Amino acid sequence: MANHRALKALAGALLLVWAAPPAPAAEPDVKAILKRLLTRVSANDSSMQNYTCVETVRRDYFRPAASTLPRSCPALLAARQHPTSDLVLKLQSTDRLRLDVAIMEQGEIFSWVGASRFEDSNIDQVVREGPIGSGAFGAFLGVIFEKDAKTLNYAGMVILNGRGLAEFTFAVAQEKSHYMVRLMDGGRTASAYSGRVLVDPETGDPVHLTVRTNELPEATGSCASIADLDYKRVKIGDRELLLPASTRQRFISRNGRETENSTTFASCREYATESTVNFYQDPEPAATATVKVTAAAPTVPAGLRLVFELTGAIETDSAAVGDQFAGRLTEPLRDGRQVLAPKGAVVEGRITTMQIGYLPSPTGLVGLSPRRIEIKGVRTPLSALPDSRTVIAAGKKSAKRGFEIFLPPRGEFSGIFHFTGAAYVFRRGFVSEWVTAVQPRPR
Repeated sequence: MANHRALKALAGALLLVWAAPPAPAAEPDVKAILKRLLTRVSANDSSMQNYTCVETVRRDYFRPAASTLPRSCPALLAARQHPTSDLVLKLQSTDRLRLDVAIMEQGEIFSWVGASRFEDSNIDQVVREGPIGSGAFGAFLGVIFEKDAKTLNYAGMVILNGRGLAEFTFAVAQEKSHYMVRLMDGGRTASAYSGRVLVDPETGDPVHLTVRTNELPEATGSCASIADLDYKRVKIGDRELLLPASTRQRFISRNGRETENSTTFASCREYATESTVNFYQDPEPAATATVKVTAAAPTVPAGLRLVFELTGAIETDSAAVGDQFAGRLTEPLRDGRQVLAPKGAVVEGRITTMQIGYLPSPTGLVGLSPRRIEIKGVRTPLSALPDSRTVIAAGKKSAKRGFEIFLPPRGEFSGIFHFTGAAYVFRRGFVSEWVTAVQPRPR
């Protein structure tokens, strides 16, 4: 009997809980959230123009498992959701880039990391090969929410990593768009795009942003591009700025191939507006240099034997195109009987290629380009190519060593070192032999 009364009491309690669910949370003040968002973006856009960061981009290249027949972009994009066996993507290769990025009134500007000046043109004038995008550093926020997206539609509250966030969607027509895409002939065109932003309702900070282009023109060679950015506040000096904690941009080609760029930012600092005027093609001094390259610097004749060893290791697991390297001469640089630079003179350069291929088996390419040599205390512009005799000798031994040296394409001043495996370390003391080449024309 007692058990019967207890069950009745429990049933009543359960009924009471079911009949009186918790009151629904009050709807957020959408207008107030939007006002906070726009205020945050505007303030951040103004502050960003005083700072620069190092941007590292890892590019993963994917190809379909098998050859496929040509398909329209709508069919290809639809097939991505449930790919057939021939469209399953395989990682083909990976490369890595490292640049300095800053924001000016005209948008983001770039240089190779540690260069003496920024380029005043688009990023594709710095990175000339492979899919590359700009806007992640800060331009996306300013362009979308201060220029393009005149209407934001509230889509409700969502939970992301335990946080309640307000979701807004937007769509921008081509005629209103500042989202520029590159054409295969080098031109540019605006693209319509759409997306969503997740906003902290209390602070107005954007937390996550997705931007997707509409179907792109055939002249781009691509179907679409999709970018996902996660934002966080980063303290730089006495300011806190909104920066992407991570960025992923997917480029979907019309042939079924795809590239995903993963971007991170580090070493942010206040941007110094003073820069050194440059009269040579990319003779930028190292970031720690105290001696400037000037138009009065001596020149190095072509055809001289140049042998140097690395003074620091280059590890392919972390190195990137744009990184600087340093070495020292292991024998004097001579022009006939005249010693232009003694043994031990400093040689500096840049990494021009850093690529790992995975199909059919792991192999890698690293490009080294000597750019400067110290002559009588002056950092002197330098161009050089691998000594062809060394290239031939290395080729004969490559079967045993798993290591080869290639000459670069015509017009490029670098040596391409090929190795087997997914990683390689060029150890301190690694010696390479070169021949000086004709200096690039001033630009």
